[in-house]
Amino acid sequence: MDEIADLPKGITAYGPLFNWRRDGYLFKSEFFDHKAAATSMHHLATVIQAAGFSDQSILIQETGDRLVLLVGLQPESLRVFGVSVDENPAFEEYSVLLPEESPQRIPPEHEQLREIRVGIVGLGSLGSKIAVSLGRSGVRKFLLIDDDILVPGNISRHELSWGAVGIHKAEAVREALTLIAPIMDIQVRLHRIAGQESAMSAATALRDLTFCELLVDATANPEVFLRIAAVAKMCRRPLCWGEVFAGGFGGLIARARPEIDPHPVAVRAAILHHLGTLPPAPYQRANAYNLGGEQPVVAYDSEVAQIAAALTRFALDIALRKTASAFPYSAYLIGLRKEWIFSQPFDTYPIEITGEEWSKASDPSFRDEDRTEAIKVLLRIVAEEKHANADSST
Repeated sequence: MDEIADLPKGITAYGPLFNWRRDGYLFKSEFFDHKAAATSMHHLATVIQAAGFSDQSILIQETGDRLVLLVGLQPESLRVFGVSVDENPAFEEYSVLLPEESPQRIPPEHEQLREIRVGIVGLGSLGSKIAVSLGRSGVRKFLLIDDDILVPGNISRHELSWGAVGIHKAEAVREALTLIAPIMDIQVRLHRIAGQESAMSAATALRDLTFCELLVDATANPEVFLRIAAVAKMCRRPLCWGEVFAGGFGGLIARARPEIDPHPVAVRAAILHHLGTLPPAPYQRANAYNLGGEQPVVAYDSEVAQIAAALTRFALDIALRKTASAFPYSAYLIGLRKEWIFSQPFDTYPIEITGEEWSKASDPSFRDEDRTEAIKVLLRIVAEEKHANADSST
């Protein structure tokens, strides 16, 4: 294939897009647990016949290229042969590299993460890294909500590559997650929360969040946050969120856990109050999730990755439901270089959070219809609410 100037060189040989697939035949028998010599097509036909497949042995003599797989009862019995029958016949046995037993690389307690559904809103540079990291940490159930499409300009910081350009970010992240573990339960909603979609579409997306045990807002958009916070408060779901400050000099991570922290909006209000006591930040954040024509956040991939890693740690700490959290505070300002209030790289400033507690627990047995109606009510409330701290310029 010729090289295309505007594409990375590797994309023209990218396996999922351009790999050659070959037809073939698979023969399975306990006879193949004993690896008989097969150094030619004639020998291979003899081995297959000896296993009782005399009627099938003629298949390897048909004209064309094909693979022939022999499988016994033991995994290590697998043998793969390439057969070409034409003017220049060829025969080759391929080496099969079986996975080796490896030591445990994540804590045994992470096994419980398999049963926890995590809802992530916003699959941009921050959300995509969080999703993949959670998958590598043991999470197997996801709800991914975003309607944006990956474009070449996203590649500088996004977890995905050119192989996903032109695909919805949520769907592409789903594909990336399915390459991490063999069993994944991933639901995707191509929806823009706080966008121009119909109320029913919005209600459906928010209702799906009520079935998640942990919510993650990776949009850095106040309007989106208010809607997710309403769902979290109504259904008593822990919520964590974060953002990378424009310029990449630092970021913010925060959480709200039922019965432990104030409710999400109260936590956000406490953060905004604290920020109001600090010198003005050198850059304001850019809310590109829901508004067009804005300048994107300028930051290196490594800077986004560090804030994503910190927020992922927050999410894992919540999901594991440890008696004592590894994080004594519910919000942190994280510095990545000497700027603003940060005196040096990796400065971390905790924020003391106080505020209104969560409301009385909702009935966990309510029906899907009840969830939908409750979300519609919340949408109307949020649309009418003039929250003092909902200014998108903060």
